[in-house]
Order: sequence, then structure tokens, then C-alpha cells
Amino acid sequence: MRGVRGMTAQEIGLYTMLLCRMYEESGPIENHTLRLATYSGMRASTFEKTLEKLVHLGKISRANGMLFNDRAEAEISSRADDLKIASKAGKVSSEKRQRNQAISSTPVQRPFNDTDTDTDTEKKDPPTPQGGREGKVSNFRKRSGSTYRQTMDAALEILRKQDEERERLGT
Repeated sequence: MRGVRGMTAQEIGLYTMLLCRMYEESGPIENHTLRLATYSGMRASTFEKTLEKLVHLGKISRANGMLFNDRAEAEISSRADDLKIASKAGKVSSEKRQRNQAISSTPVQRPFNDTDTDTDTEKKDPPTPQGGREGKVSNFRKRSGSTYRQTMDAALEILRKQDEERERLGT
């Protein structure tokens, strides 16, 4: 809570909503006042004033028509790296298992997963250099299957870590 101490409930709410959108989109979000005000349940004028306060406090940054948070960017990047590592480990494990099964199978037995039953024919878009969204569903949600609750939990975890870091630095 130290990361949001001194902020109004409205500022905390908007900050949390913007962080959640960033996690949903796996990166910076478009600074579209009316859309974000509606998403946040605010009037456009109230949204602008509250956003300006968050920018002034250093909680949200603006550049090139986008809104971002450095910590959220770092967490998204770290999560993407973790997913890549886990994916590679899973593939290596699968290949090893298939090799072992092929060695132990007899002419009468067919190895487990002998045929490719992959029904996934959906073409996957390559990630953007910034790791941003592609299409209407974010890459992060496609890869991780995250839910809104998981996104909210991740945002709250980031706030907690920011609080701990500020406390450690004495700010």
C-alpha cells in the first residue's frame, strides 16, 4: 500500500485499471481518452485530470500517444522470458520421452503419440518488437491463458513490490 499512499481512491482505481490494461495488452496501451475513461467508469474530463496526476506522480508515463509503466514492462518481459524457457524445457522433455518410447516399443506396439494429433491450425502472428498486442486478444493472454483475476493479482503484486522497493530506498 505504500506505493499508493497519499493517492485518492479515484487515482488508485485508475492506476490499477491502467496497469490491468497494460497486462492484458502485454505492453503499452493507446492513450485514447474516451475509450479509457469508459473502461475506467469515469467522465472524460475526470479521467484526464486523474491521469495527469498519475503522470505527475511518475506512476504512468506518456510517449508517442501511448501510456506505459516501466515496472509493468519489466514484469511482462520477464514473464515472456519465463514462458520461453518453460516452452523450450517442455519440448526437450517431450523429445526425450518420444525417443525413449521409440526405443522400448516392439514391432507389435506403436509408440505413444505415434501420429500427430495436433489440431491447432490457427496461424500465429509473430510478436512485435515491443511485445505489444496483435489483434484483439493480447499475446500474453494467448500464451499464458491468463484470466482477468490473474491479471489483477499480477498488477497488485507489482504494486506490492514497488512499495517494498520504495521502503527499502527510504522514499
